[in-house]
Amino acid sequence: MTRIAVLGPPGAGKSTLTARLGTLTGLPAHDLDDLYWRPGWRRPAPDAWERIQQDLAAGPQWLIAGNYQQTAAIRISRADVVVILDPGPVTCLRRLLVRTLRIHLGATELLPAAMRASGRSRAHHGLLRIARIAWRYRQDCLPRTRCLARRHEVRVIVLRKHTAPGSVLQMIDRELQRRRAPAQQGHAQESEQP
Repeated sequence: MTRIAVLGPPGAGKSTLTARLGTLTGLPAHDLDDLYWRPGWRRPAPDAWERIQQDLAAGPQWLIAGNYQQTAAIRISRADVVVILDPGPVTCLRRLLVRTLRIHLGATELLPAAMRASGRSRAHHGLLRIARIAWRYRQDCLPRTRCLARRHEVRVIVLRKHTAPGSVLQMIDRELQRRRAPAQQGHAQESEQP
């Protein structure tokens, strides 16, 4: 069994890394943005959103990309490893602006799945709110994610700079080996890339 939750601020590269890891490993890869947004940029009801994630997390193997802090415990509690992408607020803000511009110029593949077919873009919608989340991630979300991982005794890998998917897989494998080691049972551990 391998269940990997990939979290981080908007613009960190969660979807990209998860898709690449899915290709390398053959694990089913899920992007929560694709599952969350409905046609017309409608949101699911909160209970339906929780059920979607509970169903995904109940699977024996998965990669799930997405922050969605209100429901992060669903994924973290079932994960074998949590990968946190944290390239820093300036990098995330730059990536958000570039992505928004690319969508406006026609790169519909960057939209959530429900919006790709229609090509309807509201990429700018909520940009300031999303930018604030990215800017404050280290103060607001990262401590909560670490606390959840400790509570559920889940291994954590924090990546602060771009890392090739193959190298990430090696880090994940090391963390899974440590998790299986009898001396480490019952203790969440964290590895951090400089």
